[in-house]
Amino acid sequence: MYIKSLVLAIAVLLFLILIQCSTSTSNNDPQTGDYFPLEIGNKWTFVYAVGGEQRELELTITDSKEIENKEYYVFDSWLHLIPQCSYMDITETLVRKNENGDLVIRIDNEDVEYFRFSDTTLYEMRFIPTTHTTFAISLSSIQDIVSTPSGRYLNCYRYSTSDSNWVDCGVNVSFSPNDGPVEFVQVGDGSTEYKLKEVVLR
Repeated sequence: MYIKSLVLAIAVLLFLILIQCSTSTSNNDPQTGDYFPLEIGNKWTFVYAVGGEQRELELTITDSKEIENKEYYVFDSWLHLIPQCSYMDITETLVRKNENGDLVIRIDNEDVEYFRFSDTTLYEMRFIPTTHTTFAISLSSIQDIVSTPSGRYLNCYRYSTSDSNWVDCGVNVSFSPNDGPVEFVQVGDGSTEYKLKEVVLR
């Protein structure tokens, strides 16, 4: 009788522990954490292959600017996470976060709410008109698992984006909470996959 009671007590205890673990939260749970940390000095280094040769691409926040009483962070090149078919001559990208934590990009002197991290509606295509083109973007996962040279990332948001001016011009990108972009694939005549090698956050 004593042994049966002990076994039952242990079973109940294990059940309670499992419930606690399954209901706990962490910074890697969907909708928590910063999916694109913005600070001067933040840098993401990606590796990709061209003709069998491995190369590197860096996305670096080099400065900040104030426009109309709003602070923007400056990337030292076009932000490759966005289709650039219509903007090949862009040499820098201005971005900021709105009050919801969504990524706002300055395009043609206008603010464009591009990656809406606060909206987790899946597979809903959103069209973003600008002066020269219309972007299309949809969220396809909030629990993407991405493996890169820098590690394995859980609960990533994965977006599919395209430039409507071009038949084959798009980018699929995954963001990890508190790390930012960890992988993106540029789609065109072919496809080029960029995987995070190193991230430096200030």
